[in-house]
Amino acid sequence: MEILKSWKSIILACAVFAMEMSIGRADQAAPVYTMVKINVADLRRSLDFYTRVLGMREVWRIGSDDFTELVLDVDKNNGNGFNFVLVYNKGRTISISPTGIDTLVVIKPTMVAIKATVERVSKEGFKIQTPPTVADMPQLPLYPGGADYAVVTDPDGYTVELIHFRK
Repeated sequence: MEILKSWKSIILACAVFAMEMSIGRADQAAPVYTMVKINVADLRRSLDFYTRVLGMREVWRIGSDDFTELVLDVDKNNGNGFNFVLVYNKGRTISISPTGIDTLVVIKPTMVAIKATVERVSKEGFKIQTPPTVADMPQLPLYPGGADYAVVTDPDGYTVELIHFRK
């Protein structure tokens, strides 16, 4: 019974620590998220999709032919802002399925840009889940004008939402 109480104390202490870290403290900076990494089955195919089709830019890569992390610039900040990382592991024996990731969201500047991207996605033979759509979003007070969006699927089956928030 004492061991059980000890484990409960450890779990509670970890939960409190995680909560404090997630909300930050007055004397500490709030957490900053700098990248998202996804596993890919074919690095060349995924790089082509995210750069040529979606318009991201390769910033740098590390690794070898067997294991590579390839960093893509999302916000045109030369890798110093938010980055998107493709992870390729030639020896991977587990499924590459996008388990645990619901949607990757890519902000686009206009509905015209969304339509052009969807056209490229379609031309390249990738799946379009939702064609360009105009949506009112009264539940989001920061974007009273609503949003324009489309949803596509990348080469590994990840859902990618292209969105433009209207002001």
